Amino acid sequence: MSLAIRATLFLSIMLMFQSVLCQDRFVVLNARLDTLSGSIPGLKKKVSIGSEEMGIADFISMIASSRRINISYDEVDQSTSIVQNLPKVSVKDALVFLCRKYDLDVSFMGSIMVVKKHLTIDTTFAPVHLPNISYIKGRDVLSINIKSDSLHKVVREIGMLSGKNIVYKNELDNMLVSATIDKELFSDAMIKFAITNGLECKIVNGDVYRLERRK
Repeated sequence: MSLAIRATLFLSIMLMFQSVLCQDRFVVLNARLDTLSGSIPGLKKKVSIGSEEMGIADFISMIASSRRINISYDEVDQSTSIVQNLPKVSVKDALVFLCRKYDLDVSFMGSIMVVKKHLTIDTTFAPVHLPNISYIKGRDVLSINIKSDSLHKVVREIGMLSGKNIVYKNELDNMLVSATIDKELFSDAMIKFAITNGLECKIVNGDVYRLERRK
């Protein structure tokens, strides 16, 4: 699988995961309010949001006083007004609606509910950087084109592509390495890579490549 395809696939999976999380939180909220309705009858009572604009903070305060519900707000923009006309809906449904439309959330402390701004997860992902390395398995040929990448990332990528065991001491983990090697036999490429970066590559037991500082 090419570098570009792997990076694109990773980003697609993360965006899809974020979308699922966003949808699920309203299902969870609705289920939690359903459960609380048994002990907080006010959640089942009807409430109307009229055609006249009303601030979200004012609406929450109105529910608290008229329906005798322990509910307050925190970090809600008091200048935000509700413009939707919702006649005679349950308090529970009104809360779910407000959370969905105005990106709010409800936290629970026993029987006390607090409406607050939803803490969003940043979906602007930094570009996924993977070392530019390729391996042709049938020919046991390795290509490396990197500049100032960490040894840890490079070794992990080479190992994942080739299936070969490459080891080194932890003290080299964050060492920055560079190399330009084009389609050379794996063992020759590893030796050249090591020399280029002041290291030594020893082949142990025929299939383990050990990188060490050159003495």
